[in-house]
Amino acid sequence: MIVVAIIAILAAIAIPNFIGFKKKAMIAAAAANLENARVALSSYAAAQDEWCYPPTLTNYSDFVDVLRSHGLAFPSSPAGLKWHSFNGYYRDPSDCKLYTISITVGDGATRLKALPAGVCCSSESDPPTNCENFAKNILSCSTLGVP
Repeated sequence: MIVVAIIAILAAIAIPNFIGFKKKAMIAAAAANLENARVALSSYAAAQDEWCYPPTLTNYSDFVDVLRSHGLAFPSSPAGLKWHSFNGYYRDPSDCKLYTISITVGDGATRLKALPAGVCCSSESDPPTNCENFAKNILSCSTLGVP
């Protein structure tokens, strides 16, 4: 009986830690995949005469198809990237050298964005403290001037 109680106490301590580590790893993997998309976008822009990024793409498969010839090797579903959903790629209509990629991480709550300046954790995450608690090494989008 004492052994069972000790195991229960250890499990009560270990399981929340494991869940936190798993969430941190999922967010880190999603951010790394966003970095890969940024590299492919840079390659696309370098191949253009005016260094412009591709036009707005709201569909994940269109996004992957456009960037495949520029080094992007993503699976057919965003779930393979630790992304819950691809919320769209938007190019600024007034400046073709600015863009935002918006995704929801596989946890279904944390929102990440990729910009020419880097990957950031959005305050649109639910709860917003996901960025502070699980993505400490990723800049907050507000520091880059993005909501």
